[in-house]
Amino acid sequence: QAYLFTITRRRIIDLMRTRGPLGTAAPLDAGDSSPGAVAAAPGGTPSAYARRDEAAAMHRHLLADVLDVLLGHLKEERSFRDLKVLELVLHKRTSNQEAARIAGTSEPTVSRIVKAAVEDLREGIAAHPGAEALRDLSAHDVSADLLGELWRENCFTCPKRSTLGSYALGVLEDDWADYVRFHLDTIGCEYCRAHLADIAAPERSLSESVRQEIFTSSRGFLK
Repeated sequence: QAYLFTITRRRIIDLMRTRGPLGTAAPLDAGDSSPGAVAAAPGGTPSAYARRDEAAAMHRHLLADVLDVLLGHLKEERSFRDLKVLELVLHKRTSNQEAARIAGTSEPTVSRIVKAAVEDLREGIAAHPGAEALRDLSAHDVSADLLGELWRENCFTCPKRSTLGSYALGVLEDDWADYVRFHLDTIGCEYCRAHLADIAAPERSLSESVRQEIFTSSRGFLK
């Protein structure tokens, strides 16, 4: 019996080798005379997976570039309301209704801001020099989850350390102070909170020269 089992086992292995890699089950009416035959999954080779991963990485990099440009315009214009709305909806995944309440605006305004931003992102992706390399990638859609990840990774709306220093000293302009407070307390940015705690630590009494440097430094964002 052991001898027969060994022969059967080897026969099964040989049969599986001749059939090739397993994939999705073939339809029963596909004309194959062998019930249960399976077809190899298309695009399942290591090189195909590598190309797919490379395209996904390029898509992330491209989207980060476009998002950086979009937010850069709002920063230059000091459009803090729009920055708040986008940071709430795209970064924190807050509902439009709640974002409107926090940003002190209406829900239709929030919808308009978000819709315009997403359209600008899609147009920016299409016009980006690297977009041609992604023509076969179906992930051109802007994912809210992906935007949130990129936002956190790139610190798009984190204030500069000197701006946080001015905030700690209470010398920021009202609109800047309001935004920094929002970024720290409402968004809860751990990166900026850590910097602020370091700046305001009791053992780090700021020298007069450092204070003067903070006073004269321009307000702005990390990026």
